[in-house]
Amino acid sequence: MSSHIDTFVCSGSSPTADFIVEDYWTIFLLRPLTPTASSWIDQNLSEDLLMFADGAVVEHRYIHEIVCAALVDGLEIQ
Repeated sequence: MSSHIDTFVCSGSSPTADFIVEDYWTIFLLRPLTPTASSWIDQNLSEDLLMFADGAVVEHRYIHEIVCAALVDGLEIQ
């Protein structure tokens, strides 16, 4: 058993992320983890959006604005 203490594990109130953002230097993948996040992508990102696997491909110059918009809309980002 690990001696590491994790307050989220101990409290049982671990927050659930809606998105994971993966950095690949010139592009980012915005991966939805919940149906709400998938719906948010459909409603807020371009129709000609490129998807790779299960993530939306976002150029580095746009990721900050997109993440800020998702946070303002109440979504959790990991």
